[in-house]
Amino acid sequence: MNPQTMLARGKIRYTFFPTEQLGPFWAETLARNIQNEPHLLPHNPATLRDAASGKRLIVVYDKENDLLVGCAAMWPLGESDEGIWFRFGTMFVIEPYRYRCSGMKIADEMYRRMLNMFSHLPCNIRRATCVCPASKTGIANPLYCPLVDTTCFVHVSRETYERLGRPESPPFPF
Repeated sequence: MNPQTMLARGKIRYTFFPTEQLGPFWAETLARNIQNEPHLLPHNPATLRDAASGKRLIVVYDKENDLLVGCAAMWPLGESDEGIWFRFGTMFVIEPYRYRCSGMKIADEMYRRMLNMFSHLPCNIRRATCVCPASKTGIANPLYCPLVDTTCFVHVSRETYERLGRPESPPFPF
């Protein structure tokens, strides 16, 4: 672990309200960092600000070193009569703070916090997307999986959502 990261271990902050705490150029900084990651779709500062104003963006920063560490967002996927579907995306952590470099589980923590802010998947979607064998979960019915939202998280891609006929979902809290 590098010395800067060791100092930051207790100073990492997670916020859904980045504009108040990180100054006027936080979105530009994140957009630049995201642009440098080939596996992420690029986002402009306005898109990130929009996600933040909708409380769909979590930003991680190192308060002691005044450094943006990463972010994750919930992006609108589609609407049904009962609410809006979102997909989890734009998971980003700068290199020195990634788990293999720092030993800090920042990405895991962002995912957990997002999961707590947004509703879980409806039963029909969980049933259609669960691929774990019974030998892993210990049960045959995915509705009763003991790993759900603890060590196993289901991600529904846009393609899967479309293939399933854009099923209705429970309302999402805002």
